[in-house]
Amino acid sequence: MEQANRYGGTRKDQFRRRSVALKVTVLGMSASATIILRRQDLTYGPAWRSRWSR
Repeated sequence: MEQANRYGGTRKDQFRRRSVALKVTVLGMSASATIILRRQDLTYGPAWRSRWSR
């Protein structure tokens, strides 16, 4: 019984660690995507507009 509880506890810890890592990864990816899109909008947008508005 003790061994089963210990195994369950380690499985729970592994799952918790994995879900935290997943959340951090998703958050980081979404933040970097937002930054990239904003940066592109700032640099690419005005240049594109000035190129085609002539």
